[in-house]
Amino acid sequence: MAKRRAVPSGRKSGRRITATLDAVELARGHDGFLRGKPEPALLFAAWSVGPTSARLLGRALRLLPVRTPFPCTTVPDEALLLRAASPPGHDRVALLVAALEVDAGTDVKWLYAALGDPDSVSVWFEDSPAPDPHGIAEAARAAPPPGASRPVRLLRGRVNVEDSCRADQWVGACLLVRPIGSAPTEERLRVVSADRRNDWTACLRLRT
Repeated sequence: MAKRRAVPSGRKSGRRITATLDAVELARGHDGFLRGKPEPALLFAAWSVGPTSARLLGRALRLLPVRTPFPCTTVPDEALLLRAASPPGHDRVALLVAALEVDAGTDVKWLYAALGDPDSVSVWFEDSPAPDPHGIAEAARAAPPPGASRPVRLLRGRVNVEDSCRADQWVGACLLVRPIGSAPTEERLRVVSADRRNDWTACLRLRT
């Protein structure tokens, strides 16, 4: 009987991707004058990236309780963010975290929906010399070295998400890119608002 040839892991059969949120460090938080404590919300979206396209692996929303004065660390009620398989031929994972301070919750809802379509969102890296939006797949290719998270501006269509937020307060976003098949890592994804009154760091574990 002829032996079956082994399929190289991560190339033909895909890989199992998991992400777990252990804690969120809240260094600073602000909810406006006389409006009480902030209500942080973190939106996560993960895509597997091939040579020319990106495919959504999953999304997650975490509303974070703030029970003590800042600075503080909060632990989410549910740690697991993602468990999915990458498609064959994809070699990178792009993980985006977007942070908002919840007031009405309306902007959180539409942004969660928008992140489900990688063709409807784009990013440009804040350290770029000029605004230069990329789609998710292109951004993952333009983010050397894989493994370093970078703050990004997030766009829906041609509109900056920050400018679209009316009911909730935009804080910021960052993008992490990791090679599929790399060793499990502990990551720190930091978002800081433009006025620096909100400074939050998501501490998570990623297995690709």
